[in-house]
Amino acid sequence: MKRIALLRDSGADPTLAAPHLVCRADPTDAILASLSGAAPRPQVHAGVVFAWPRDRAEGDATDAALVGAASALYRVDEVRHWDELDANAEGAVVLTYLVKRRPDLSFADFRAHYREKHAPLARVHHPGIARYVQNFLPPGEGLVDAISELWFRSEDDARTRFYRDEESRSVIAEDVKRFVDLRVGAAFAARPRAA
Repeated sequence: MKRIALLRDSGADPTLAAPHLVCRADPTDAILASLSGAAPRPQVHAGVVFAWPRDRAEGDATDAALVGAASALYRVDEVRHWDELDANAEGAVVLTYLVKRRPDLSFADFRAHYREKHAPLARVHHPGIARYVQNFLPPGEGLVDAISELWFRSEDDARTRFYRDEESRSVIAEDVKRFVDLRVGAAFAARPRAA
């Protein structure tokens, strides 16, 4: 089962045997702020680690290595909708979204809508996304229900190709209201660490 660790320290450098990718957060949320016209603020998290243990023993070792560096550590079910990036994603930016379902939706309904309705809309209305991954937590195991990865080839793509056009902004906003509790959650921009 995939692990996602939210780093609390920008200098954290966990040593893992499992295949993994460490992404350092930008100092501010300038990319996300530019999309909404807000002023940049400090990032909530120092970075994120994505790890793919190959067996239980490697999973236990991964958890032990990450727990000291993480403000939160999640075991998730990964759904990779599309991927047009190299494995190391050099030069890429990942916008990581911590997503909570609306309180009136069951986890099953939330997951079905996110996978089957929102992902196809994202493919059309977010033309700059080069890799789109939804990660689902086991129901009731975290403060959020899913963690989404929106990967862009560059910061420029994240800023200028996040939406196809103004209609896309409206379509996505309306759909998000159908299944996401907008009062809860967070988002931050990060970049893969150079190998």
